[in-house]
Amino acid sequence: MKKDNLKWAALVACLLLVSNIVNAQYEYKPFRVDLGAGMSFLMGENDNFGIGGLMSVEPSYSVKRFTFGTRFECNMMAQLYDDWNDQGNVDMLYSFAFLATADYHFTSGTFRPFVGAGLGFYVLSASRDTYFYNSGYNNREYYFDYSDAEWVDYGANFGGIIRGGFDVNHFRLSLTFNLINKPSDYSTRYIGDRVIYNHSREFSYVALTFSGYIGGGKVR
Repeated sequence: MKKDNLKWAALVACLLLVSNIVNAQYEYKPFRVDLGAGMSFLMGENDNFGIGGLMSVEPSYSVKRFTFGTRFECNMMAQLYDDWNDQGNVDMLYSFAFLATADYHFTSGTFRPFVGAGLGFYVLSASRDTYFYNSGYNNREYYFDYSDAEWVDYGANFGGIIRGGFDVNHFRLSLTFNLINKPSDYSTRYIGDRVIYNHSREFSYVALTFSGYIGGGKVR
């Protein structure tokens, strides 16, 4: 009977030790720089679809469980959609983000889940459709000319992020919703026998980002 009691006592002691290790609280160095890369997915309308990649740099400073920073992100996506002739087409979309961010960590242990938000500006640009047509008032036949694409710059547009994820040691995994003011330009212009048509653009995207950071480690 005494042996059984000793076994139970040892088991409880082990569980308490594991619990203390998991829930241990630490202090962290306040300054860090996150270097990240990931995949982005266009939040398009209807059947539009877009996928791409991104790179980011985010220096930040922590005050207890709050972290304040500045995020610089470059994102490039390929947008697939059906054009006005119901033919498949691909456009390239670029965005450069300059954001002020704030995060809140729920714990101070090794595993630190967080939520965050940010506001700032996105510098946007995209390729645009180029068509040829046969002259005729009611009998124009449009078709693509992929070899002669043109680009349009939308300048700086207001936007922001909502994100969540977790930190483990010097690594972070996050899911981020980039909500960007939608630029619209339905202008059509003619150059000789070419029609340059630019439809309304959707640049908002969801990003899955993996990053490592310099600094910000545990205070020994």
